[in-house]
Amino acid sequence: MDNLKDIIRQLEEENSLLKKQLSQLEADQKEYRKEHEIAIHLAETEGILRSIVDNSLDGIVLIGEDNIVKEWNRGFVDMLGISKAEAVGKNLWEVFNLIFALDTYSKEEIEDIRSRMNDIISCKQQTNFVRKIVNLKTRQIRTIHTIYFPVYQSGICTMCIVCRDITVLDKEKETTVEKERLQVQVNIMS
Repeated sequence: MDNLKDIIRQLEEENSLLKKQLSQLEADQKEYRKEHEIAIHLAETEGILRSIVDNSLDGIVLIGEDNIVKEWNRGFVDMLGISKAEAVGKNLWEVFNLIFALDTYSKEEIEDIRSRMNDIISCKQQTNFVRKIVNLKTRQIRTIHTIYFPVYQSGICTMCIVCRDITVLDKEKETTVEKERLQVQVNIMS
């Protein structure tokens, strides 16, 4: 009988241990499901953001701390005539030299741009400016509003550049100014 009691006690201990293990497995499974749902949500969010960046008409570029182009979207391809393959993985200055070579930048303007960008890369400031550029493929002159700002990833500061082609707005402004100038001339002659 003592032998039977020992067997029952041993079975109860094993049953208790199995229940604890089962409970831990259920908790682990619940945690795994939660982490899996978070991973799915992050992947979906990343896919949405990737689609927005890739398809934006605004040019969007991400520069690593080593001045290497990490991202280059369709907006920049359309504005500048430089393909993603020609830009990603290259030093930013190497890519910009393609533009500077055919554009109307003075040496002082190029140095000012480099200085601003170096400040941003070192996380000193955000800056923006409007500049006319030449599209390398079409040779059209475009008016671009550019914003440079630091981006922090895992404690590392990188730089993002967002450009908007405002050529149409610039031409509308020029047309308005020209109409006003003509109106003034007509008024003077009358």
